[in-house]
This record gives sequence, structure tokens and C-alpha cells, in this order.
Amino acid sequence: FQNIELFANMNTMENIMLGRHLFMKTGLFRGGLMWGKRSFAGKEEIANRGKVEEIIDLLAGRLPVAAERVAQGLAAARVPGRFQRIAGPVTRILDVAHNEDSARALAATLAAEPAPGATRVVFGALGDKDIGAMVSSMASVTDAWYVAAPDAARAAPVERIAASLA
Repeated sequence: FQNIELFANMNTMENIMLGRHLFMKTGLFRGGLMWGKRSFAGKEEIANRGKVEEIIDLLAGRLPVAAERVAQGLAAARVPGRFQRIAGPVTRILDVAHNEDSARALAATLAAEPAPGATRVVFGALGDKDIGAMVSSMASVTDAWYVAAPDAARAAPVERIAASLA
């Protein structure tokens, strides 16, 4: 059961956790970048892991999993890009805050747990998102913006994103 892979290089536990992130306010990237269990992202991630355990319990009748394997999987599971800190000469924090709620939650976490130095945000969004609200949510914790368009058919053009920063 633990060796089933839906996405390359991810075990079943990580795949279920990734799927559950669709229901989280912090967004895919912010959860991975969470810093500390007391942060909003950390608390939401702990709740998410509880839901994953419930899912595994439901599957246990069909695909038996030993309790110690569940514990090992939960301890090892990480979803990249959810408030993911990358140490180095410049601390990088990766997060995919994908809507106004997740942008607001990301801003709160950045305010509570800032990286040293200036905060530079590489920002792109899908065209159906409230870009202005996302920018407003992040404005107080952002020193500089860099606009990028996601490689997706629904991506907002960089001109529209840049206009929301003015």
C-alpha cells in the first residue's frame, strides 16, 4: 500500500495529503513552507494529517496498513511548496497561495515568522482569481513584486497582474 504512486516519487500518504490540500485555506505552497506547529499553516497541516488518517482508516479494510506504517508515512510526508523554507545565503519561502484567503493566511504567517531581509514576491495568478484582493492581502509584508504568468491556459496576463500592483 505504501508503495503505490499516483505522482512520481510520492508514496500513498503523500498523494492523499496532496489531494487534501485542495480543501485547505493556506494553499498548496504555504502548507509546505509552514514554519512551526503553532503557525496557522502548521495547525491546518496537523488537521489535514488527521483527515488523511481517517482516509487511511477507511481504506484499511480493502488495503490493510499497519499502524506503524501509517505513523512512518505521516512523519515522513512533506508536500513541497507549502510555506517551504529553503535555507541559503538568501532564505527562500515557496508558497502557492491560490486565492484571497490563502494569501491572507500567507501574509499572517510571513508577519509572524519573517525571513531576514527584504521580502520579494514572485507573483502569478489564474485569470479567474481576485488578483487585486490577493495583492492587497500581501501588500503589508511585501517589499518588492516580480510578476510572472503561470504556464496555464487560464493564466492571467502579466499586464493585468502588473496593473493590480499599481
